[in-house]
Amino acid sequence: MSRISVSDSEALVFFQSLPQIPHPVHLRRSSEGGEHIVWSINDALIVRLPVDQSNTEPLIREKKLLDLIRKNEKIAPVVPSCIDLGIWQPHGWRYALYHKASGVSMESNMHAITGVTEDDLVDFLVSMKSVSAEDVLRIGIRRGEEANFEELVSQATKALNLLRTRKQLMELEGIITPDGLKAPSHLTLDGSKVEVLTHADLKGEHIFLDSTGHIMGIIDWSDAQIGCPSFEAFGLTVAVGAKMAARIAVRAGYGAEIVWKGVLMARCNGVTSLEGIMSGNDDSPEWLVRSQLNRAFEYFDV
Repeated sequence: MSRISVSDSEALVFFQSLPQIPHPVHLRRSSEGGEHIVWSINDALIVRLPVDQSNTEPLIREKKLLDLIRKNEKIAPVVPSCIDLGIWQPHGWRYALYHKASGVSMESNMHAITGVTEDDLVDFLVSMKSVSAEDVLRIGIRRGEEANFEELVSQATKALNLLRTRKQLMELEGIITPDGLKAPSHLTLDGSKVEVLTHADLKGEHIFLDSTGHIMGIIDWSDAQIGCPSFEAFGLTVAVGAKMAARIAVRAGYGAEIVWKGVLMARCNGVTSLEGIMSGNDDSPEWLVRSQLNRAFEYFDV
């Protein structure tokens, strides 16, 4: 993949040429290093520019999905609209312009999470069930694959052994355990008879709250898919911890298998990611992954 690069000064000149952006234009680069370069403009708009311009189909599919689900009156209030898909001339780069979600990200203010947040997340999962899978597939959203739990657990177990041998668990020693990477023996994790629209990346950075804990926006739908709702339990385990994620999933009508699949994905991916960070093969923020692992290995009952 050839990653594109653009300076803020060049971006400012281009944004000033767009009729949808009011003047004067004030921009702030919000994120770089992942799949997109992101700017906040006038604290009201967001521009996302894929760094891999050889594959901009996800951006196009995301706009179609946002347009579709904003027709659902229960989901629409938390889905920021995509104002425009445009071409950045003279480079020919594809970009997307969005209304910015109000509030602050859950990850940046965990103290804002309240019982109201839990209620809103339950309502969100229930509302997602009401979106027609056929309509979503028709606009090009993919059907997701089931997670391979045998492979996930095997990789995480190897990663955990390396972390313990190198004494790199530190504050997570005693929290992350081999038993925590196993589901109860009576549960079957193979396959799923349930398929719904899933955001599939419900981490704290993508959920915005107001001062009372109400959800104001859920952003970045580029990973959305039709598939097992355990992917939502996965994201919520990372975002709010296994205990609250389990309660939310159960209240939304999902059983123990869905909960455990989501929690195991969060735990296994987190342990493998931490080992990658410590060995220099993963550029994710170490502090963030450690915080997420602490939440994911919470005790829960379902």
